Amino acid sequence: MIEQTVISENYRKIFTSVWDLQILAKIKIHLWHLLKNYVPHFTNLVQRRLRANSVCPLCKSEPEDSHHMLWYYSVLRQLWFLLNLSLNFGVFTSDGKTNFVSAFLAMDMNSKKLSAISLWALWYRRNKLVNEGLHFELHEIVGFIQSYGQDLSFVQTKDLTAGMRRNVL
Repeated sequence: MIEQTVISENYRKIFTSVWDLQILAKIKIHLWHLLKNYVPHFTNLVQRRLRANSVCPLCKSEPEDSHHMLWYYSVLRQLWFLLNLSLNFGVFTSDGKTNFVSAFLAMDMNSKKLSAISLWALWYRRNKLVNEGLHFELHEIVGFIQSYGQDLSFVQTKDLTAGMRRNVL
């Protein structure tokens, strides 16, 4: 009972934490959709009878669902490793979404940004593969995520210094 209360509280906290991130709204919305299971991944499409097979198009080993996409995706784990997002994958439960929520809430702000951007970028590249047949290398996504995160930091710093100049004048 106490564990269920902690999980419920974490789910309330995650949405506040996501919306507080200083990243583009489309990335926050994607993460929110993923957490709410609103993303049209293969398992959702099978349930709606729009697809016959739910196997993940990237790892080709497990059904593609929110739990898989948030936690059990081998591609995502490799991506987070390459981004130096240190997570201990062995300590958590069998519920991928709950694991992600707990890990996300424990991250510092920069790691939260990188993990949100990585989920969004991976979904984008996954769609390119599924819809256009465009394959990708993991190092391409890592470079994109790192430069995207740096660009966001630069824009925020620029906005802060511009605001400081306006206040001084």
